[in-house]
Amino acid sequence: MNKKAVPHAPNLRISVTQAHIDDAIPKDSGHCMIADAVAVALPGSARRLIDLQTIRVTDPKRGLRYTYLTPRIAQEALVRWDKGIKPPPFSFVLRGGHVTKAYQRKDAKAISPKQLAARQRAAQKMLDLQKTRLRSRDDHAPVRVGGKTPPLNVPYSRRREFGVRGLALDEPAQANK
Repeated sequence: MNKKAVPHAPNLRISVTQAHIDDAIPKDSGHCMIADAVAVALPGSARRLIDLQTIRVTDPKRGLRYTYLTPRIAQEALVRWDKGIKPPPFSFVLRGGHVTKAYQRKDAKAISPKQLAARQRAAQKMLDLQKTRLRSRDDHAPVRVGGKTPPLNVPYSRRREFGVRGLALDEPAQANK
């Protein structure tokens, strides 16, 4: 059989430590505690964007962008953190991410012709694969390759505000600021 290899998003174990929590910036989706933990879990990653719906990260070496749904434990921690309540350290697993080719910014630094050719080959490979390609993994969860990622509320925005009305939290008796 002549099947093309489909790129898969890696499964990532994210451990948010007390150091990540202490260094995080509230309401900033690019420098929050989870973004710092993702940087540790996926070395060399770039353009990490964390919000209540998705966790997006780019792998510049492969030229791919991974979009994961934000797990409930991370959603609760983000809402509490943005309200000024520091959560205890926690961990979770990201799996079944949506894979797209990484967007090349127009203001990006000049690259060599060899790098450009490699990126063009990778982009063409992604375009060939995204034509209605839907595959299942061992756990029978569908894997989307190509297409469009879920929309952002405001394009190119890194500001995170409350937007999940149905996210009910058990509020602790006292905020530990």
